[in-house]
Amino acid sequence: MIAIFKNWWKQYKCQKWDVITLEKIEKEVWTEIEIKKVLMAFDDKNVEVWTPFVKKTIVAKIIENWKWEKINVFKMKAKKRYSKKYWHRQPFTKIEILDIK
Repeated sequence: MIAIFKNWWKQYKCQKWDVITLEKIEKEVWTEIEIKKVLMAFDDKNVEVWTPFVKKTIVAKIIENWKWEKINVFKMKAKKRYSKKYWHRQPFTKIEILDIK
């Protein structure tokens, strides 16, 4: 079975045993989570489409929490003596799909 689910503002396609990188999930590593925002689920025989969500859940295990490399952000307004510089590291979570119920 293949499912499409929503996490924050992005949509992801997954099936059993896939490893997916998502935006940060505030849970411990090696804990199991349930994703209930399933938009679509389908296999060879039938298709279920959202209204607003399908009555399926995705069981996943968190493998790793990590951060992307540091990027420099620089803002400036010409002729106004305004400039601002800061750095940003986006946090991510890597999950493994265990089952689609």
